Amino acid sequence: MALCTTDAIDLKLLDYIDCFFKYTTFYKVPIIGLPISIFFTLLVAFYLFIKLDFAPIRLFKHSLDIVKDKYTDKNAPGDFTPKQAIYTAALGTVGLGSVAGMAVAISFGGPGAVFWLVIMGIVLSTLKFAEIALGHKFRTVDLEKNTAYGGPFQYIAESFKVLKLPKFGKFIGKFYAIMMMLAVFFATNMFQCGQTALVLGDNLSFLKQSNSTPFLADIIGHSEAITTNIYCWILGIVVVLLIGLTIIGGMSGVAKIAGALVPFMTISYVLCALVILIVNFAKIPYAINVIMVEAFNLKAATGGLIGGIAYGSLRSMYTSESGAGTSAISHSSAKTKEPIMEGCTGFVEVLFPMIVCIMTGLIVVATESYKIEGAVGVVMTSNAFASVSSWFPALLTIQVPFLALTTTIAWGLYGDRVWKNLFGDTLPGWLFKILYLGCTFGGFVIVDQTLVIRLADYIWISMVLPNVITLLFMSNILKADLVDYLRRLKSGEIKIIS
Repeated sequence: MALCTTDAIDLKLLDYIDCFFKYTTFYKVPIIGLPISIFFTLLVAFYLFIKLDFAPIRLFKHSLDIVKDKYTDKNAPGDFTPKQAIYTAALGTVGLGSVAGMAVAISFGGPGAVFWLVIMGIVLSTLKFAEIALGHKFRTVDLEKNTAYGGPFQYIAESFKVLKLPKFGKFIGKFYAIMMMLAVFFATNMFQCGQTALVLGDNLSFLKQSNSTPFLADIIGHSEAITTNIYCWILGIVVVLLIGLTIIGGMSGVAKIAGALVPFMTISYVLCALVILIVNFAKIPYAINVIMVEAFNLKAATGGLIGGIAYGSLRSMYTSESGAGTSAISHSSAKTKEPIMEGCTGFVEVLFPMIVCIMTGLIVVATESYKIEGAVGVVMTSNAFASVSSWFPALLTIQVPFLALTTTIAWGLYGDRVWKNLFGDTLPGWLFKILYLGCTFGGFVIVDQTLVIRLADYIWISMVLPNVITLLFMSNILKADLVDYLRRLKSGEIKIIS
């Protein structure tokens, strides 16, 4: 982080960016040391958790019935069922953030981050419920085609119209869309593809990235380099073609892919993690003890209480995308006429990435791979896999592309919706696809993604804040809608269909 003082000389673009965010959204709250943006998001999550009468816990069983399509009206407008909406949204969350990101959280926040990930995940799922409900409430329905669509950029503007603040709503709705557009290109696409290239190169020597002539150093303060490894270029081209063909199929096509891939990815990863824990069975009590002790350790040497809460919360937000509003895009197309009913599916949706995160945390702590010097992100997880056998990381090597590319596919569709919201018919959709696939290719051929990694947090929080502000302002309306829904559910007006 730059010094941000008048004595600093020869500041580069990254230095100015760091300075700006250091004193705005990432300004650390005195005493507790959390960035003000994260602190605010957690406060809103706790507020909604209490205001909505502990909905994630109280309505969890009901949400399972909804996911089983017991209440699904197949004649309702929309592209797919609530279960398919969950799988489609989970396609964008069960990615490398749950594998590489959890390892990073332990690196900086200590083993206690695993515990706080679970606690904050339950609380933060209230944000997921709220944004999905609002996305469905203010979606656009096309009765002729029997379809529907929407998203945070739409419900943010519509929410403030209801609150009689239309100009403010339009402004922060567009601000959100711009931030999400940047997140689409960099914080998800290039990051996911870059981490994939890293783990593949670490396990397959012929895909090892090699440096070329650095560029951008004089402008951004950090030199990037394009790999000279032709195999990385070929891999990048193949992935671009696969993703390009997939996103052309639209949301309904991706829903079918998601229904098969999400359960497969989650189950296969959990099975591998269970093998690691069985091999290291004697260390499981040690791992749990370390996680619990460090979760409440006031000393910051290994992350401690504050570090654990900060990085556990941040990872919970990232991996489940609670508070980001993105899930509302797929859920707005779900076949139901009840916004609150669709919102309840958010309590189940967070389970997929959370399970992967928890398993990652356990194997990384049990094998002590987080203590290996120089190991970062997915490499740390790969070291945990190596505790079973020298060949076992090959299984992670196989899983990583699925984890990363499914996220890239989902966000490609999200980006298409945001692009249309921002530019309408002014700029054609094919231009977005070209730019998006260009970033996909860049993820595989750019050797060091320091710029992308450093900007990712800034972009993400800048996207989360306007969404969370909207959820806070709409809390009374959400509460009223929930009370009315539960009244009708109890009276039998809302019935199980199948």
